[in-house]
Amino acid sequence: MKLLFDIHSKGQYPANSLSNFANHHFVLDQVPVSCMEGLLQSLKAPLQDQSTVCQMDGHTAKKYGSAIPWQENGGLLQWQGIYFSRYSKEYWHFLVRAYDALADQNDDYAQALLDTGHRLLWHSIGRLRKSQTCLTTVEFVALLYHERRRVRKRIRRR
Repeated sequence: MKLLFDIHSKGQYPANSLSNFANHHFVLDQVPVSCMEGLLQSLKAPLQDQSTVCQMDGHTAKKYGSAIPWQENGGLLQWQGIYFSRYSKEYWHFLVRAYDALADQNDDYAQALLDTGHRLLWHSIGRLRKSQTCLTTVEFVALLYHERRRVRKRIRRR
């Protein structure tokens, strides 16, 4: 049995299904989202483009967001006209809310979390510095563990 899951879009299930590039639909603040990568990259986009970026597949969204020099404005991101610093508690709370919505609304994503069992999760290709990415490896893995615990609790209550 594999002890460590490296979360990667090109990995095997369930690791690939937990990638931000995986096609898992959900809605956040009445905005349809096709994958978490689309949502993350939309935070760099102008308000009028946000919903379009949220509907992109992961690779297209990543390419779109990579062309935006968001670090030049001090790491200021925005969602639906509300601005927050990449380095703020507000941003972290937004991320938790977004991943909560994904895990609550998408059964395939929730099942992939459960299918990791109690194994360790990691993301070997991510970045570690907040100044380089909208979501560091450590933040991503922390969110996955948070959601796995939430899904398990939800299942136990049934």
